[in-house]
Amino acid sequence: GIAEVLLPPRSSLLDKTLLDTQFRRIYDLTVLAIERPGSDMQPDLHGATLQAGDILFVQGTWDAILNLKRNARDFVLLSQPEATAGFGLNPEKAPVALAILLGMLLLMVIGITSVVAASLLAAVAMVLTGCLSMDDAYELIDWKSIVLIAGMLPMATALEKVGLVALASQTLTELTGGAAPVVVMGAMFVLTALFTQLLSNTATTVLVAPIALASALQIGVAPQAFMMAVALASSMAFATPVASPTNTLVMGAGGYRFGDYAKVGIPLIFVMMIVALIVVPILWPFYPGA
Repeated sequence: GIAEVLLPPRSSLLDKTLLDTQFRRIYDLTVLAIERPGSDMQPDLHGATLQAGDILFVQGTWDAILNLKRNARDFVLLSQPEATAGFGLNPEKAPVALAILLGMLLLMVIGITSVVAASLLAAVAMVLTGCLSMDDAYELIDWKSIVLIAGMLPMATALEKVGLVALASQTLTELTGGAAPVVVMGAMFVLTALFTQLLSNTATTVLVAPIALASALQIGVAPQAFMMAVALASSMAFATPVASPTNTLVMGAGGYRFGDYAKVGIPLIFVMMIVALIVVPILWPFYPGA
């Protein structure tokens, strides 16, 4: 078969040619072409130096292609060789799986049960109806992500129990109490964005929203802008891999490190803060009657 393989930033193949890496001998695959995003010229197969972001079109046995998938540090497999090769496919169960999916969505929309309960019921139904075997289910679980998230939950609870979160919020409110409303709102945005990198967005909002409300009333402005700023900032889960399950799930697949999230996430948070400080007071004025 043929598959697309992306070279991540920390691949050991970078700054080498295919001949240098002995790609065909080591991986038992033939590179048909190299695609370099942002370049109109196709790199030469023999003389081009590999760079981060290069996409290799490889051909070989499915077992050899699947071996690349297991080497997450050097390769990111863009295609799904298991599905392409027909491994584990069960087409006759497709209508059953679709019915279970629609049933899960219906439970969520109507509100009969929570999102978590509906998802678990759907997962159990998939196994009981034979759409998915228990072995396949275990293999598809990203255990690294589960362990990482489970390890962060006690830390978040500890921060709340010892009162560190509340103390930091109150201190920041006192320090910025005499400043202009937009400055106080900016401080609330930064505080909320900081907490949401460790806590869930729901827990962060619950903790910071009362402080934001009290701060707005204390300086004599309408609280709507402050509350909206907290709502926006609690969704700025960009700077750490544990800020959101989505961040955690792509960490292993992309071969990212903790600092990679900060490099992109922190500038993005500040850009969003500037936009929020400009737009939010326009939509929700500090002094509505003025």
